[in-house]
Order: sequence, then C-alpha cells, then structure tokens
Amino acid sequence: MAAFSLPNGRSLLSGTAKSVSEPKKTYQKSAASAISTAVAHTSQTYVDGLKKSGTSTKENQDVALQKTLEESKNLLTAEAAFLRKAYGDLDAYLISNIEAEVKTQKLFTSAA
Repeated sequence: MAAFSLPNGRSLLSGTAKSVSEPKKTYQKSAASAISTAVAHTSQTYVDGLKKSGTSTKENQDVALQKTLEESKNLLTAEAAFLRKAYGDLDAYLISNIEAEVKTQKLFTSAA
C-alpha cells in the first residue's frame, strides 16, 4: 500500500483519508487522564491536609505542583516519549496542563 501526504496533514491510503494525528490524540487523552488523576491524588493526599492545618503557602503550592508533576510522569509511560517528541519540554507541557486541571477541579468542586 502506498501512502501520500496531503497538504491538510492527512495521508491518503488506498483511496481513503486517514488522519496522521490519531496517535497524538490518543496520547493527549492518556496524558489528560494521567494529569487529572495526579491532580486529584495530590489534592486528596497533600493539599487537603495543608488547608486543614492552615499552612498553605507559596512554597507548599510549589511542592504540590512538583508532587503532581512526578505523579503525572509516573502514570505516563509510552506516552511520555511521544509527548516529549511532539512538544519538546515534557515538564512545561505537563505543568501547563496541570495548572489548567487544578483550575477545572477547583471550579467543579466549588460548584458542587
């Protein structure tokens, strides 16, 4: 079978158009799930304790971010290599998505 790249980023394979970004979508979904899980885990195991003790500081927020970043990386295996290749700086990609997920979970929690 021959594949031809089209200008719109799709490939033509045996007369059918197939998106070349399907693996990217799959890896992004896996990353989003890992990030969501890691944010929830850190919130339940670390942040809730800080709130109860009244010791929520900028330094503790940085620790929470690092804990979440490490947990996200632990949950990503094959995805990490793909994301690193696709986005370059894996930590920057994860941190921006972690911050967005924290806001989403805060909004969801406060609305409940």
